[in-house]
Amino acid sequence: MEHKWLDSFVTIVEQGSLKAAAARLNVSLSELTEHLSTLEKQLNIQVFENNQLVLTPAGADLFAEAKEILALLNYSFSQMRQTELSIAMMDSHVLPQLLRVKRKMAEETTLQSIHFVQEKQQTILELLDQQLIDFGLITGSFDQEKFDSYLFPTTDRWGVLLPKAGHPNVLSVAELREKPLLVPKKDQLSPELHQEIADRLEDFRIAAVYESLVDALYLIDAEMGYGVVNDYLIGEGYQFIPFNPPVEANVYLVWKKENPLPHYSRMFLAELRMLELKNQLSS
Repeated sequence: MEHKWLDSFVTIVEQGSLKAAAARLNVSLSELTEHLSTLEKQLNIQVFENNQLVLTPAGADLFAEAKEILALLNYSFSQMRQTELSIAMMDSHVLPQLLRVKRKMAEETTLQSIHFVQEKQQTILELLDQQLIDFGLITGSFDQEKFDSYLFPTTDRWGVLLPKAGHPNVLSVAELREKPLLVPKKDQLSPELHQEIADRLEDFRIAAVYESLVDALYLIDAEMGYGVVNDYLIGEGYQFIPFNPPVEANVYLVWKKENPLPHYSRMFLAELRMLELKNQLSS
C-alpha cells in the first residue's frame, strides 16, 4: 500500500470535494481518482457511498487509522541520524509481518540494519527502560505509564502441536492427557499466560520444558513429546490442536514513552500499521 493513496483519501475527506483535494495535493483529478480507486481495490472495500463523499462504515474506520499512520510518516526529527533499529521479541505469530516491514524498509530507505533478538518479557521491558532497544514485542501486561504501545488486531492462540503422521484422529487437547507434553519455560511467558496454561495442564503429563519455539519444534521432531505452543509454528507436516475454551494472548509492540521516536522508528511503526490495516480489511 502506497502512502500517497492514504494521503489522497484523507485529503478528500478533509477538503470535502475532489476538486479541492486535487488542488491541495497539486495533482490532477484523474490522478486523485486513480489513487482512490487503487486504494479501494487494494483493501477490497468501498470508502464512499456511491458518488457522494459520504463515508461508508469501512471508510470511516480507514479514515481514523489513516490519519494516525500519516501523522507518523509526516513527523520527522531532522537532527537525528538514526542508522539502525533494534527489536527484542518474544515468539509470536506476528513475526512474519515484522519481517515484511523490515524487508520493505531495507529496499526503500537508507536505514543500515534492523536487528531482531529473542528475549524474555521482563528482559525486554528492562532493555526498553534503559533505552538499549527501540521496540519490544511482548504478549503480556506492562506499565502503561512508562511505555506506549501498538496492539496487534490478532492474538496468539495456544494449543498443542504434533506431527500429522500417525495422529490422524486427534480432535482435542483432552485426548492427549496421557501423552508427554513439552511446555515453555515459565519466564518465557507473561505471568498471566503461564498461569492460564498451567491451570489447563494440571492433570497432564509434562515431559520436558523448552526455552524457545524453535527448541520445541526440535524436540517434537525428535519424538520427545508434543509441544504446547502458540500458532506461530503451524506448518506442513504438523497439526495444531487449540485449547478449548481458547487460550489467547494479546500481542503488543511497545516502546519507551518519555522520548520522541526517531524518524525510522516512526516509519517502521507506520509501515507495520499499514500492513496490518491491509490484512484486516482484506480478510
